Amino acid sequence: MSTEVRDLHSAVAKFDATMKFIGGCSDGNCLVTGKATGMHTNARCRCYAEPMKAQLVMRAARELRDTLAPPSKT
Repeated sequence: MSTEVRDLHSAVAKFDATMKFIGGCSDGNCLVTGKATGMHTNARCRCYAEPMKAQLVMRAARELRDTLAPPSKT
């Protein structure tokens, strides 16, 4: 496996672990945790309404973006 592929796998694994740590809202289609299994509700995802959770998700997404495509220094 090439270094680039290994780095990609590592970045995505870190992102997935962060999303799991943040947790979701128990909705069947939660935007943070994805499609729920087992007991869940069928309402809309409520994670966006929790400011701290939304901030953590945005930070994780930014870190993933910066890992995959570092900002140019222009």
